Amino acid sequence: MIPWLAIIQIRARQGRGIHLWIPLVFLWILLLPFALLALPVFLVYCLIGRVSVVRTARTFAEMLGALKGTRVQFENGVRCVSLRIA
Repeated sequence: MIPWLAIIQIRARQGRGIHLWIPLVFLWILLLPFALLALPVFLVYCLIGRVSVVRTARTFAEMLGALKGTRVQFENGVRCVSLRIA
């Protein structure tokens, strides 16, 4: 299942931090037209390269599903920014 929420946390060394909850459904809606435009190219590639369409689509869906639980953290001397995909 694709992730639906991203949580961004910005913390300063001194002071309070900021938490942002970003629903990813808007990102998926924005990317849908591009996916529909890329679909014919994907199908032609699979036919020319003799690659299984179903297997390739399943692998791509599994990669999107694997994004869940991803944590990325950047830190310098002043701030710490972390991203968690839920």
